[in-house]
Amino acid sequence: MASGLKKDDVVILRLDGEELKEFSQSPSFDSQMLSIFNEMKCNNSTESMNNCILMALEKLTVDHGMPPVSDSWVFSNVVEPALQSVSRDDKFVPVSEEIFLEEFRKVVNKILKKLQEKPLIIAHSETNIDGSGIKTLLSDKNELRKTLALVWKDLTKDDNKKNSVFLRAALDRIFELAELPSCYASDQIDAVMNANEKEMVKEEEFKETMTEILKKIMQQLERNPILMTSNSVVHEPMNSSTNLNSPLSLSESE
Repeated sequence: MASGLKKDDVVILRLDGEELKEFSQSPSFDSQMLSIFNEMKCNNSTESMNNCILMALEKLTVDHGMPPVSDSWVFSNVVEPALQSVSRDDKFVPVSEEIFLEEFRKVVNKILKKLQEKPLIIAHSETNIDGSGIKTLLSDKNELRKTLALVWKDLTKDDNKKNSVFLRAALDRIFELAELPSCYASDQIDAVMNANEKEMVKEEEFKETMTEILKKIMQQLERNPILMTSNSVVHEPMNSSTNLNSPLSLSESE
């Protein structure tokens, strides 16, 4: 299981509906879900009730006892059947807080019953990206120079040196070679990339630009670290007679 999740520690979780039930019955359930509801602005949009509930489910994590909705197996076998319990799904009628809570609770109850019947095993990993990996790369001048040379050679084969697209591909390749988690898919990293958008013509200019970008990303991450989570789901639900030594089929959702 851990081989697909790189160097990060892996926690094996058994989701059997108990954590989700505890959350749904907790005093904070209504306030947390209404906060999510207002954040999504469903009451001011033409989103259907089903879509609002689905977006809210995506906000829940394994800490709430919820398997990853982004996993296709989980969606098809757990979430989608539960959504069929929604009785009011008219996209032309604004969704109110009261109705949302009522319908959302129905769906959560259906999901937790499904998990009680057939628990899921989740391989869960968390990575706090704080810029330390980039700092290590920048401090090793020889390794940095070698990495940038390899990236330039790889990405200029097709003679495509077009500004931000090229820079993003270069950044992704640098992270891959240095075994760093890819973390530029965020607003703060986008700002750094956009500010350095230009056409790369010479290798030295490319190396200087990428070094500067890496420094800025490192500084951004030191100020505002990014927490990345990864969940690998065993697609065959486990019951009490399951042999834990048998082969498991996993898929990763991030």
